[in-house]
Amino acid sequence: VNYVRQAVVSFAPFPQAPRPTGRWIGIASQSGAMANSLSQMVEQGSPVGMALSAGNCCHVDAADLIAYLVEEPDCGVIVSAFE
Repeated sequence: VNYVRQAVVSFAPFPQAPRPTGRWIGIASQSGAMANSLSQMVEQGSPVGMALSAGNCCHVDAADLIAYLVEEPDCGVIVSAFE
């Protein structure tokens, strides 16, 4: 889910949220369900900008997701959950 660009590509419903302003939280997770759970922070007003998951990690893994978020200039915090 990319709340910055208001794009959702997921089989599961994610919480709706306004586009974050300023610095935001990026979520990198191996599990889509965990990314979904963590993204519920937006319902409490936390500025989540992206919630990314790698699924079964065939070609992309959690390290790739973290590397992507590191390059985002407005990502101030990265939350990571993987097994």
